[in-house]
Amino acid sequence: MINQHITIFIPTYNNETTILDTLQSIERQKTNQIRKIIIIDDGSTDQTIDLINNHIKTSHIEFNFIKNTKPTGLSRKYNKAIDLVKTELLIIMHADIVIERNNAIEKYYKIMENESNVAAISKIRHRFEDWKKFTFWEKCEFDRFLMSQRHFLAAKFDIYRVSALKKVGKFDAEKYYAGGEDADLWLKLEKLGNIIKSENVYIHKQSFAKDYSLFRLIYRSARYAEAAGAVLKNHYSQYSLIDLMLLFFREFLTLFFVIGLVIYLLFEISLLLIAAIFLFILFSFANTKNTYLYSGMNPRILILPFVNVCLIFVSNFFVLRGFIRGKEVL
Repeated sequence: MINQHITIFIPTYNNETTILDTLQSIERQKTNQIRKIIIIDDGSTDQTIDLINNHIKTSHIEFNFIKNTKPTGLSRKYNKAIDLVKTELLIIMHADIVIERNNAIEKYYKIMENESNVAAISKIRHRFEDWKKFTFWEKCEFDRFLMSQRHFLAAKFDIYRVSALKKVGKFDAEKYYAGGEDADLWLKLEKLGNIIKSENVYIHKQSFAKDYSLFRLIYRSARYAEAAGAVLKNHYSQYSLIDLMLLFFREFLTLFFVIGLVIYLLFEISLLLIAAIFLFILFSFANTKNTYLYSGMNPRILILPFVNVCLIFVSNFFVLRGFIRGKEVL
């Protein structure tokens, strides 16, 4: 049984709309296991730093607040925090997360008393009332996650055994800048011990960015697709067929379309091609069904089906590029 306590690490960058909610949800936790909160800011240009400094003045928890002058990348911030930690347990938590229940960290601690457990994760929840505040294109990105709860190791509110993190070489900052590092770590940790799916729930609020553009949606989709391709290249033997079909649904959909097209061109049999086209159309609406329902008369609705189809091919290209290169470049 371990007798160590918990350090919490929060990376920040322009999180003025959410950081106080995140910190307050930690302060509400009914536990005496938290020894320190480490925050590394990557050069925020909004009010994030001032808000954190003011919070620290009134907090009963010890803080180590590090302010970088320029971005260093998420993986490198994670690794710097791991090097600074003096406890055996580390919670990594993003600056747009709210812990739903006040006993979540204590539950995490109880789970990690079993030394065969190397990490534990929680269920992520996207609330409708938060999603409604997003700009149009941000709504599109998070539409498919709305109102659902699922376990997801994304370093947004997960607990790790620090010795296990160091044993697997921490986060791979050479291959993953700000995407894919979480899945890569999961697959390495699975070889060391148990990753427990806890009953804890956290709310992912997001940034409520007013400048969230179509370009940003496409860029983020490309970046995550490239990271997914890189993770597949580096850990392909750990994926089951079901994993592949769920994670790379867009790529399988495109493959189905290509096979249908080839069969039609060679044999003039159109059944598969028609089925593939139908699935493309279905995806173009199902992927953002809530945006269609709750965006009123927003004129962007007219181009959204075409954007959804475009994102399929964006995903195809960058998954392939990530797989070929074995790392995230974007």
